[in-house]
Amino acid sequence: MTQGAFPTLARTYVAIDLETTGLQPEADEIIEVGAVRFNEDGILGTFDQLVSPGRKLSQFISLLTGIKDSDLEDAPPFDEVAADLREFISDHAIVGQNVTFDLAFLAAKGRVGENNVESVLFLNIGDVFGQRVGVHDVGGVD
Repeated sequence: MTQGAFPTLARTYVAIDLETTGLQPEADEIIEVGAVRFNEDGILGTFDQLVSPGRKLSQFISLLTGIKDSDLEDAPPFDEVAADLREFISDHAIVGQNVTFDLAFLAAKGRVGENNVESVLFLNIGDVFGQRVGVHDVGGVD
């Protein structure tokens, strides 16, 4: 069934977004995981966890993400977060903006969600729901 040019949501999805210390999954670390589980009825759950990278953040990354070293002092390492994230994602399809970047990090750091990607579609989530979604301000970074 379709609504306009886009199919209606016939299942549950997990939108995921990571913040990292850089762009290289094998060399850089995840510092925050955010995820939202949703279907056509709305939001079913959220997951938000700061993650210790085991090293100091560069000034550039702190400015880009708004995350400071002090924010990560009590954060667990990713291997302590991976099981909870894996459970949150379950067998739901993973979606996101630039999701291939996030999936590469998840695969490098803990094999989370590797079997959940049937195909990667780049859609405006607002278009999927038939409404526009506002842009989130990430500390002045556009």
